[in-house]
Amino acid sequence: MATGGGGAHRALTDLEHQIKVVVIGQLLIAKAWQSTAKLAITLCLSLLFPSAYLSSQINDFYCLLWITGMQAISAHSIFNDIPINPRNTFFLGQFLKFNATFLSPPGFILAVMQAIFDKSSPFICIGLSSWRLWHLAHAGASIGRIKLISDPDKEGDDLIKRGKNISREEWFKKFVEAYIKHIRERCAKDLTVAEQVSFLSFAVGLLESESPEEYLLAARMLDMLIKNGQDASTRILGSRKKVKRLLHTVGSTQESTELRLLAASIVVDLAGGVRLAHFPRSLICISSLLEDTGRPKLIVQGLTILQRLADDPHNCADICQGKELLKKIMAPIHSRTLIHDMAMNPPWAEITNCSLRVVHQLIHVATGKAGKRLRHQISSDKQAITNLEGILDGESHQLQMRATEILSELVLDSSLNISENTRENLVRKQLQIFLADEGEQEEEVSADSVLMQKTNKTPINKEKTTKATAGEILSTLSIKSRIVSRFIVKEQSDIVYCLTLMLDPKNNIRYRATSAQILKNLCIHCKEHVSKEREILLPRVRKVLAEILATKTKTKPEASGSIPQPDDNEGTHEFSSEGNDIEMQLPMHTSHKAQFHQENEDGMKELQEALLYLTSLLVRSITMP
Repeated sequence: MATGGGGAHRALTDLEHQIKVVVIGQLLIAKAWQSTAKLAITLCLSLLFPSAYLSSQINDFYCLLWITGMQAISAHSIFNDIPINPRNTFFLGQFLKFNATFLSPPGFILAVMQAIFDKSSPFICIGLSSWRLWHLAHAGASIGRIKLISDPDKEGDDLIKRGKNISREEWFKKFVEAYIKHIRERCAKDLTVAEQVSFLSFAVGLLESESPEEYLLAARMLDMLIKNGQDASTRILGSRKKVKRLLHTVGSTQESTELRLLAASIVVDLAGGVRLAHFPRSLICISSLLEDTGRPKLIVQGLTILQRLADDPHNCADICQGKELLKKIMAPIHSRTLIHDMAMNPPWAEITNCSLRVVHQLIHVATGKAGKRLRHQISSDKQAITNLEGILDGESHQLQMRATEILSELVLDSSLNISENTRENLVRKQLQIFLADEGEQEEEVSADSVLMQKTNKTPINKEKTTKATAGEILSTLSIKSRIVSRFIVKEQSDIVYCLTLMLDPKNNIRYRATSAQILKNLCIHCKEHVSKEREILLPRVRKVLAEILATKTKTKPEASGSIPQPDDNEGTHEFSSEGNDIEMQLPMHTSHKAQFHQENEDGMKELQEALLYLTSLLVRSITMP
């Protein structure tokens, strides 16, 4: 199944468009035949009859004349069958014209005669056609002289065959068949609805189907569309009934594992817009995913849903109030065999990563007593702190960053009794990562990286590397804690020199801005140490400031031009994937360039502000010893 990249998205869009073109084409041909029935005799006399007379027997010519006459005379019933649509002025005019004729006596006589022909014309046409076909067959006529009209269903079969290029699964074929039938019925009443009926809208509509088979089809198709970048959340969130049914499916142990996984995948996409207060017992449904220890994928999906829900402070408070739910979320942190279990069982490592992500989201977003209670619960558990410190010494960069984020939140809370050893281990590890050579510790650890890999979406937040995350944590800790700043200077005696080297323009703008922030913090809390290095630091800071100002002056006239391309050191985004169409790559490429340009400007602004403040502190230290 092709479920990833712009190529699959384009293939789905093309198939949807082809179905609409074929169905609308068939309906337009049918309506065109109805609307031109009165001209049938003229066309046949001028075009068809001469050729029929020359190439066929005389009986065939007479039969063709009778059949054409029957069809032309039955025009009134045809027009009466056409639905009245105020936007279709031609058909409306014809309808009024025919009904106005019946007001006169001659019109009444014509109506009676026409009614007789209306009842008998189908039988006359069928009889004449059958007689001539039988005669031709038994008279040894060439089959090649009989041209049959193609079946519209044949074109539908062709469309289904094209769908196999996207997925060869039987369920996808059934979905396309159902979609063709649905759009044909809708467009038969009003062609304008073709623009409104898409794969996405049809799949969302099937979520309310009473048929289990159709509901499963909808879940499978929505999962495919979401993974290909389509926005299903807007449509689904507009219906409380659909959201409620998906949540019920997630929590129902009677449903198949496949259906629960599909429903959970859809709920992950919706979670950012769901408010738990509007859906009572929804947390119970989500919590049931964490109980299925035999199916790690269900646990991962459940934790991912909770992490997305916790973005909202109200949802976060509701989650923190559930004591049993919190126990399930934090089970890996409190486990005495966590490190061993992760080494022996890779799925458990993924579950731990998701668990740490949810825990950090909760302690970061939760406010008031709920947040304090949760932070105290973690900090007071020696096993939890031991596990977090053990993860810091592990090899997984993602797990390291998850543990780092949690420990930094605990260290910043002055009301907690965090040991000096724990705090120093945290800072020491971040120094090792941030001061590592360029190219090391570059694994992406954005908050939604795992989820976005599955859904092929670009994360909303900036993509972060372990190096960038370590730098941000050092910057935050050093500005808020004098103790941390002094430990940094003590642990890394040449810290000023190392950070000064990172100000070089060849380095990533994010790292340069972070280095300037840390230098500024050290200058505030450890003025004596930084002053000793001012002879090296001050010239470098002035040089970088001059380069920034020169660059701004040079690029200002070009501001209205094209967005500059990222240089080799800054290029961290992928603009294309294998199989992507050029048309799909262009908007994605432009979006990434715009995002990069904005991030680059923000980084430059932070760097300039930090350097200006640092310069003022250094100059002040010279004039005021």
